[in-house]
Amino acid sequence: MKPMVKLPIVLALFASVATAGLAFVYHIANPIIQQNQIAEEADTLAQLYPSATFELYDDSPSAEYADYGVTSVYTAKNGTTIIAYLYRVSIKAYKGGEVRYLLSIDINGIYRGFKVLVMEDQTSGIGTIVAEPSFSARFLNQSIEDIGELDPTNLGNGVIVSGATRTTQPTLMSIQACGRHFQNEIEG
Repeated sequence: MKPMVKLPIVLALFASVATAGLAFVYHIANPIIQQNQIAEEADTLAQLYPSATFELYDDSPSAEYADYGVTSVYTAKNGTTIIAYLYRVSIKAYKGGEVRYLLSIDINGIYRGFKVLVMEDQTSGIGTIVAEPSFSARFLNQSIEDIGELDPTNLGNGVIVSGATRTTQPTLMSIQACGRHFQNEIEG
């Protein structure tokens, strides 16, 4: 057989064997990876409700909410009773850095918990303010209606922080999107 014909056939055989091997490894490893991700997610959610159990409520929010960074919604339960909804949010803030957080809204539509999980490329003491208790104190224990009425472009609204607008503004807008999701999709 000519080398020009033999070489492509040998390469095709090697590629086929390698593809089959990768598919086999994926088939074996994927369930384990999924279980680990679920366990990690439950540990993260437990930071806001340590004694609750969690169920995925919405893993694909519509664009109306996803455009503001809402990636998934979970229920927090005490036994069989839903006590809150937890929102996992990932936004782009100052310098395109990611801010990922959890936000909880209780069944009465009150913001109850806020936990920053990831904060990338934010100026220390300025953009990082969203991870500080003084920031979340601006909206926690308030209704989704009250926070929903705030103008995210107004520095005088009590939530947007002067000097940190590129981080606090998208954070407020995503918090409001979570409130709209609660009103439209849960309370309905």
